[in-house]
Amino acid sequence: MNNLNYLRISGIALALSGIGMLLSDNIGVPTAKVLVPILIIATGFFSLLFSSKNSQFRLAKQYHLIQGIGFTICGVLVAIVPKSLEDFLMYISYFVLLSGFLEFIFAFQILNAKIKNFNWNMIISRFIAAILSFIAAIVLLLNLMDNSLTGLLIAGVVTIIGGLSILIFSNKIKNANPSEVQ
Repeated sequence: MNNLNYLRISGIALALSGIGMLLSDNIGVPTAKVLVPILIIATGFFSLLFSSKNSQFRLAKQYHLIQGIGFTICGVLVAIVPKSLEDFLMYISYFVLLSGFLEFIFAFQILNAKIKNFNWNMIISRFIAAILSFIAAIVLLLNLMDNSLTGLLIAGVVTIIGGLSILIFSNKIKNANPSEVQ
């Protein structure tokens, strides 16, 4: 796949936003309030760039386009809407839940596409990512009600895992052919 660096930068930016959440006490909450949304928006921007540069992979292009739009919207929303840490965590929880649905839909699209040879590992990893996103969103929402700091810790870890997932995916598709990642 062409232009994998855009996808890698997207994963790195998402992982860094998770690290920013984890280190918000150390770097200062005002800094984290600016840094985390900027990194999430950067994640979206580089997903959009990756999507626009890889038109030969129809389903992957659509997925990364929607993912890029979603990250951008999420970054803008968490930059301007939340009035408290609980509000911030609620938006992150909803976004994680929507990301899970997107992974699920993408995996089913690949299964329903008339692709002769596709990579089962990729399909299974998408289903696992969807299930983990659903679980993470529920855990995050439940902890948000009990303890905001625990919720922030969970949100940071989940976001780092999301970034690492993008990096792992970019390495899996490095040598893939279009029939494997349509």
